[in-house]
Amino acid sequence: MLRVQQKNAAIGISGGIVAVVIAKTMLSSDNEGLVTFGFLVGLAGVAAFWWGCIQLAVAKGYSGWLGAALGLLNVIGIVILSVLPDKRKAAN
Repeated sequence: MLRVQQKNAAIGISGGIVAVVIAKTMLSSDNEGLVTFGFLVGLAGVAAFWWGCIQLAVAKGYSGWLGAALGLLNVIGIVILSVLPDKRKAAN
């Protein structure tokens, strides 16, 4: 696995999950401004998670499109990406 993409994947996936959890808390508020901000935080979290999935696929030697498609499946996509063999290791 490429170290840069591996690091980016960890940052994107974990940061995305944290942002979505924070957004979920904000969305349950009665404050209209906080709900709007929570929605934006949630969108940023989903985008970060998706970007992390793309980075993980590229780090393992697969197309970024595979990571993008599996990122749409959330937890199931991460599990699938995690068990996929590393093509870069096999090539060496």
